[in-house]
Amino acid sequence: GCNPEWLHTPPQITTSDRIYTRKEFGQLSWGASRIMDSGNQKIINIDIANSSDNYFSANSAIGNSIRISWRYIDVDGKPLSGWDARRDLPYDIPANGKLNLLIPLAEYKSKINARSISISLVQEGVFWLHDIGIAPATILIN
Repeated sequence: GCNPEWLHTPPQITTSDRIYTRKEFGQLSWGASRIMDSGNQKIINIDIANSSDNYFSANSAIGNSIRISWRYIDVDGKPLSGWDARRDLPYDIPANGKLNLLIPLAEYKSKINARSISISLVQEGVFWLHDIGIAPATILIN
């Protein structure tokens, strides 16, 4: 069930000892995204695209990891939750490439009135992607 490209080029997992800049984060964008059903569970499938020559490390040696976060949105466009749900990046975001993430939504059943999910990135303790002008990805819940 792994990505076939990994047989030739395995994903990279590095640790950074610096804070990424807003300009560097400005090179990131959201790619294809959807919510899939897997039995009784919903799973976010989303791509993070990187148009720069620099990779973004999955781990941080100084406590400023990059994490993906999501929140539920109701039919009126109002948040049903905060940006509390977070997940570490499993691999680096490659230079001039993309990182595909699958995120199980374990708490989905408690958000029955949710119409969509907004997704953003945070560099912990530094800034959110949506605070530097890159709108969250929004995925409609089927």
